[in-house]
Amino acid sequence: MQLTLDRMSRIVVPKAIRDRFALKPGDDLELTLEADGIRLRPVERDFNERHTSFHQPPGE
Repeated sequence: MQLTLDRMSRIVVPKAIRDRFALKPGDDLELTLEADGIRLRPVERDFNERHTSFHQPPGE
């Protein structure tokens, strides 16, 4: 799959990939340098953190 950087060097994760990995706005991704490129993976969070992170202001 080919992605393009926008003017601000951002990429958009296609909807099919977001759906497959249940990615939501605000989720953290880990970027790893590999010998032949880069790897981008979702950071695992526990169930409670995943389902409450949008309902509470940060720090509460």
